[in-house]
Amino acid sequence: MIASAGQDDARSDSVMNETLYTRIVAFIQQNLADPGLTPNRMPTTIGTVARQWGFTDPTHFSRRFRGAYGLSPPEWRRLNAS
Repeated sequence: MIASAGQDDARSDSVMNETLYTRIVAFIQQNLADPGLTPNRMPTTIGTVARQWGFTDPTHFSRRFRGAYGLSPPEWRRLNAS
């Protein structure tokens, strides 16, 4: 039973990733001619990024991110925004 629950989670994650990818591609295609299209126009929350990397708690992700990179995720974004 535990193994099958893990498989369901893996399938669910796969479907979520495919759905997110499809939405991003559709957004880009619909707005490709817009000269103002920048990464900042496609906001992704820290919680979303955390979930994509397998973290269920965005706070835990932020602590680990800071430990690895010396900055919080929002600080990193500000420094790397172009």
